[in-house]
Amino acid sequence: MELKGKRLLYIGGSASINDIAYYTKSHGIKLLVAGKFISQDIRSLTDEQYIIDVCDRECLRKLLVERAVDGILVIGNEDIITSVIDVAESIGLDFYVKRDQWNELQDKKNFKKNCIKYGIPIVETYELTSDFHSDQIPQSAYPVILKPADSCGSKGISICNSGNELKQAIQKAKLYSRTNRFLCEKYMDCPEITIKYLFDRGNMYVWEINDRFVNREQKNVGAIADCTIYPSKHVKLYFETMHPKMIKMLKDFNFYNGTMFVQAFVDGEVIRPYDPGIRFSGGLSYFITKHVFDVNPLELMINTSLVGRMCLGDENLIERISVDMNGRFLANYSILAKRGTIAKIEGLERVAKMPEVFRMLQLLHVGDEVKMIGTLQQVFARFHIEAKNREELNRVINEIYSTVQLKDTEGEDMKLCQKISIL
Repeated sequence: MELKGKRLLYIGGSASINDIAYYTKSHGIKLLVAGKFISQDIRSLTDEQYIIDVCDRECLRKLLVERAVDGILVIGNEDIITSVIDVAESIGLDFYVKRDQWNELQDKKNFKKNCIKYGIPIVETYELTSDFHSDQIPQSAYPVILKPADSCGSKGISICNSGNELKQAIQKAKLYSRTNRFLCEKYMDCPEITIKYLFDRGNMYVWEINDRFVNREQKNVGAIADCTIYPSKHVKLYFETMHPKMIKMLKDFNFYNGTMFVQAFVDGEVIRPYDPGIRFSGGLSYFITKHVFDVNPLELMINTSLVGRMCLGDENLIERISVDMNGRFLANYSILAKRGTIAKIEGLERVAKMPEVFRMLQLLHVGDEVKMIGTLQQVFARFHIEAKNREELNRVINEIYSTVQLKDTEGEDMKLCQKISIL
């Protein structure tokens, strides 16, 4: 199908803009961007720019209609996706997720309800009211995790060890919830995995299963993923236990085109999903898939946004992808920054020359201030790594951490302590 002359509206941050701009330019696609603020970097890579509040439905509707937009690509923010769903459906423009799918499977409470319906084990949950009283949860339940029912980026999450902490956490979670709702679960300390799906004209594919390692050094806030390893040690367990039930659930919700990820705990021999995302995850792991299989899910999502199918030629590119990574070993590793203002950065040039590092993405720079701890705003840089085995990956990860120096305005180390062992 022909992409030349199509008009794509991109709404999102700068992390993917170079890849989006390269693909759209090479295929003759006009790239539009909209948002409250558009950086100079994004301006230089796009054809048209519009300063609007994309969560203002009427402003967004007017832009889509007047500028004859053929498709919309959104990365990240769930408030924005919620707005786009409403507007796209009101004007009959195809978008990869529908309102009923979003309400039932993106909302964490509704997702858990549907997992139970389809026989998928979940994390133990405690029903609490906004005017929480200590007798609503047994003392033996602590620690628990309290989070918004409908938020992303690890915002509004607290780990609680007492009723008093839980009361404060409820108010915090409600601040980050569009619907003023929250979820209380048993705190799990066990291995984690992420499963990622692509949907192409009703066909469902698993394009990635990784082992997810999270940083737990910060007290009473949500854990942040600082490393994902490919392939996961738990691929076989997933396909034997969870996959058939996920197929049934997602097919019943009529996913036609698009992408989705699910984060899950591996509790012994039981996989317990806890966080859904009907969008690209913050780790931008399509770089890994591109490196191994020369297939980029970001480009596939651009295709489906514009013409309703992921693969444009005769070959089904998605079938090249295998969750075993063709026997290769890879990592998507992040260095996380503590609260403060970055004053000095050293070592990135040496890391970039390491033969195992095939891509590096710096997100924070000198002068940037880290304010929101327990969120993805703490990600300083991501490093995509390939090595001959997990032992070599482990060595390279620790070498990167030791090489990169990050100092604040007082000369103090801003790197969050990271004790990673992927073996």
